[in-house]
Amino acid sequence: EIWELEQLLRKKKVEELEHKLPVATYKKLFGFDKTRGEIVEKLVDPEGVGVMAISGIGGIGKTSLADAITRAAIRSLYFKKVIWVRMDPAAINGASVTPQLILDILSLELIRQLLPELTEPLVREQRHQRIRALLRQAPHLIIIDNLETDADTGVLTQHLNDWVLPSKFLLTTRTRLTGQTATLSYPLL
Repeated sequence: EIWELEQLLRKKKVEELEHKLPVATYKKLFGFDKTRGEIVEKLVDPEGVGVMAISGIGGIGKTSLADAITRAAIRSLYFKKVIWVRMDPAAINGASVTPQLILDILSLELIRQLLPELTEPLVREQRHQRIRALLRQAPHLIIIDNLETDADTGVLTQHLNDWVLPSKFLLTTRTRLTGQTATLSYPLL
């Protein structure tokens, strides 16, 4: 009876977290089992690397792999919350896309999802302090999908490394991360 109740509660929590994800665009993912397993293992390790990136050219399957990894990691029930943020430069109406703008878009979206009850706007530094505090309180998994330039990825990883552990970040990017501290990169060829 207790075991069945626990299984039911676990299933409900997994469904709740999966509900926050975009609809999967694939039926079956081929060729990524080893990479998926390695990244999931690192994501659910409380003392593991906090920022990981899947890199490669457009259309190679980075987003699909990130989705499969996220769905597998959710089943561990390690993460309190899962947040998926898709960066879409085309949606930025007329503004020049700078790394700082990408960081602002990310921090606004994280605040919106982490503190939905918040009504007053926060300036950049306040947002960053609140995000850091929340992400360090309990493990969250944040997926940042569709980073396109070295500059975007570089500026973000500087800030993300300050927000990790126990929370984790999984990035999909067209650029290969080199020399980024506390970041693992998985290039898809």
